[in-house]
Amino acid sequence: MVRHDTFTISRHLDVPQGEVFTAFADAAIRRRWFRLPGSGASYEHDFRVGGGETARSTFTGLDMAPERLEYRSRYIDIAGTHRIVYGYEAVVDGELRLTYAQFFERCDRWSAVLQAMGVRKGDRVGTFAWNSHRHMEVYFAAPLMGMVLHTVNIRLSDQDSH
Repeated sequence: MVRHDTFTISRHLDVPQGEVFTAFADAAIRRRWFRLPGSGASYEHDFRVGGGETARSTFTGLDMAPERLEYRSRYIDIAGTHRIVYGYEAVVDGELRLTYAQFFERCDRWSAVLQAMGVRKGDRVGTFAWNSHRHMEVYFAAPLMGMVLHTVNIRLSDQDSH
């Protein structure tokens, strides 16, 4: 089996491709699209080959210590108005650093765990968790195996969650 640490995101929008590309390159618009949760957020964006973006924030949930989130990307290639190639690294609490290849491996392990529990393609998987790398891994693992993912709002009361 061959594994690649790349993926493609494709969207079809009712505007010319050049407008979407221009919006992606605009730091203010891009920040509205990709925003980290939490407080004290900082964001830097340098849209050029060799440039990239970095975002940091502190996320605090009920009954948990504050968690420092950060992601970093570097633009590898920008082709006209139709392709952007970049690499990402996620950092949680300054300790956990994952490339997409490592992240995929962790998601793949979660998929194996779900399958070992008897969950199969087409089954529904519900997650009830705080923002963390574990939640994000399951968030991608379930659809990776053809399972339907439902995230449950952790702030719901007992009555609302039934």
